Amino acid sequence: MRFNAQVLCGINNIYTVEHQKKTWQCRIKGKILRTEKKTYNPIAVGDWVEVEKDPHSDNMGWILSRRERTNAIVRWNTKRKATQVIAANADLLVCVSSAKSPPFRPRFLDRLLLSGELGQVKPIIVLNKCDLGVSSEIRERLKGYRRINYPVIYTSGTTGRGIK
Repeated sequence: MRFNAQVLCGINNIYTVEHQKKTWQCRIKGKILRTEKKTYNPIAVGDWVEVEKDPHSDNMGWILSRRERTNAIVRWNTKRKATQVIAANADLLVCVSSAKSPPFRPRFLDRLLLSGELGQVKPIIVLNKCDLGVSSEIRERLKGYRRINYPVIYTSGTTGRGIK
C-alpha cells in the first residue's frame, strides 16, 4: 500500500508522518533520497512524501519520494557545508523573541526574516514578555520593521496581552 503523507518531525533519520489523522514512523528507503541539489537533510517538517507501508507493521513504512515544495525556510549548515531546510510548505513564519530574559536578539530576528523572505513564507514578529518592560531601543527597532511592512505583535504569556 502506498500513500501521501505530511512530515510532522524527524529525528535521527526516523520521520513521523501523518496520513488521514494516523501517524506512521518511516525511514527513507535506500541510502539517499534523490534531490536536485546537495542538502543536509532531504526531508523536513512540512514536506509531503510518498510512503510505502511496511507489510509487517501497523504504523511503520518507508519514504519513497518527496513531492515538490511550495516554499521552504532554509539556513546554511556550516559543519556540513550545505543548505538545511528547517521547514517546508509553510503558510506563516512566526518569529518569536522576548523583550528581556533572554535578551532581544535583532540579528537573529533579521536572519529569520530574511529566511522567510527568501523562502516565500510570510513572516510576522511576536515580541513576548512585554510585561517585563520594553526598552526604547527595542521599540524603535520594531517601528523600523513595521515601516517595511512586517506585522509586529506585543504579547505577554503571563498577563495574556496580545495572545488572541
